[in-house]
Amino acid sequence: MAVESIRARAYDLAVPEFAKDRVSDFFNNFREVPTFANSLLQFKGETAGRAAVRFVVNTMFTAGLFD
Repeated sequence: MAVESIRARAYDLAVPEFAKDRVSDFFNNFREVPTFANSLLQFKGETAGRAAVRFVVNTMFTAGLFD
């Protein structure tokens, strides 16, 4: 547990805020996949379409680094 704390502290000190935001955006991009599937199952076409387009655009054009 102490090693994880040291690693987290080192990451917090060494990585600039801009880079942390990009990492966060990259992983948050994958939240669109369950949103898409859930919307399809609920027959919410507009929401499903929006989630699909958002995922594709973010993945293809920004590598998921910008939202």
